[in-house]
Amino acid sequence: MDNEFVASSHEMQEVKKLISLVRGINVNTVIVGDVGVGKSLCAKLILPNAIVVYGDKPEDVLKALKNFDEIIIENFEKLPNPDSLSLDGKKVVATSRKKIKESTLDRIFGIKIEIPPLSSRADDIPVLIDSFLGKIQKELGIDGDVDLSSVPIDLSENCHSLKRAVYRACLCGFVDEDQLCSIMEEYFYKHIDETDDNYKRFLEMFDLAIINANHRKFKSQLLMSYKMGINRNTLRKKILQLGKKLTDE
Repeated sequence: MDNEFVASSHEMQEVKKLISLVRGINVNTVIVGDVGVGKSLCAKLILPNAIVVYGDKPEDVLKALKNFDEIIIENFEKLPNPDSLSLDGKKVVATSRKKIKESTLDRIFGIKIEIPPLSSRADDIPVLIDSFLGKIQKELGIDGDVDLSSVPIDLSENCHSLKRAVYRACLCGFVDEDQLCSIMEEYFYKHIDETDDNYKRFLEMFDLAIINANHRKFKSQLLMSYKMGINRNTLRKKILQLGKKLTDE
C-alpha cells in the first residue's frame, strides 16, 4: 500500500473517514489489525511528519516521548508496562496486532480504529492488485498487459502476501530458461546442507512443481499422464510419494 490509500470496500471507506477526522484533532489513536492490513500506512496518513518508534524497543519510545510532540508507536502490543507511559501534551498514533485491554484504551487512547483482514474485504482485492501491478510495471519498465488470471491469490499476510504474489507473477512472465536456471542454481546453492539427500530433495521439488502445474492446466489425472508422457499408474505413485492429493474436476 506504500504511501497511497487504495481501497474500495465500505469498511475501508469508514477507516478513511476516521483518518480524516483524527488528523485534524488532538487525540491519541490506536490502530488494530493483523499483519499487512495497512496499519502503518494509516498511521502515517494521520501523522505524516511523526517520528516512528517500536514497542519492542521501549527505551526509544521513552526518548521519543521526551523529545517529540508527534510519535508513531509501531507494535504497541510489545511495549512492556504501557500503562506507565505519560503522553501529556503529545499526539500519539499506535499500531497493534492485538487488541489493547480496555483500561489502557480508556487511559491512553481517545480513538480506536480496527482494520479487518483482506479476506473479508473482497472489494479491495482487485483495486490493490491493479495498484501493485502498476507500480511493478513502472519499476521494472514492463510495457503492455500482464495476465494475472492464473495467479494464486495469497491473503495469508493480507496486502504483504498479495503484493508478493503479484510481483512473482510479473517476474515469472519475463523469465526465460537461462534466467530460470540461474534462479534455481542460486536457490539450490543457498539451501544445500550437510545431509546426503540434497539431490533427492531437490528432485522432489521439481516433481511437485511439474505435477501442480499440469493439474492446474489439465485438471484430469488421465489427461495429465497423457500430456506428461508417463503411465497413469506412475503418475499416481509420484503423487502418493509426494503426499499430494489431487481431485479431478
